Amino acid sequence: MSIVQKQSATDSAGDNTDQTERDDQCIDATPAFVTKPVLQADERAFLELLRTTMGDQFCVWPKPHLSDFLSLIDASKNLAVAMRLDRKRIPFLICDIDSLQPIGAVRVNLQSSPNDCETHATMDKVLGKAGLPVIHFLTPDDVEPNELQTQLADGLNLDLDRLPLLETPVRDATPRTQTPQRSLLPN
Repeated sequence: MSIVQKQSATDSAGDNTDQTERDDQCIDATPAFVTKPVLQADERAFLELLRTTMGDQFCVWPKPHLSDFLSLIDASKNLAVAMRLDRKRIPFLICDIDSLQPIGAVRVNLQSSPNDCETHATMDKVLGKAGLPVIHFLTPDDVEPNELQTQLADGLNLDLDRLPLLETPVRDATPRTQTPQRSLLPN
């Protein structure tokens, strides 16, 4: 190692120590930290619905950063894009349970601002380039499990036989002892 390299290594170690000291001072000056839930109540309810709908052959990962499952082929040439990927999240990522390979994303489009719409369109484009379909739902409140399952199977190109058989909701006076059947909703 040359003298220049040794000096450079010493300087960078000193910079890290200075940064650590500054970070410690900022943390000490902060009055308190509190924990908060990772998901809001409506997001948690939709996560449980997705998990029930997808069954045990898939896992549903809430709020991953895009950089957790996407990487640029040459990040050094696209540093700005790489940094944006590191900050953006997708509401729900669906993965194969054995390989944890992503197969698609789910977005719930609640009321969004125009800036959010542009961001969502950009993220959908990025996911599309990676070969991951994005399934959009307007609101999680009115989605029935069978309808959700059908839309997910169609959007993710999955055979319905890979998904669990869901009980059809009873809307009339028919007895609850009937055999559960898949919903045959039109596309």
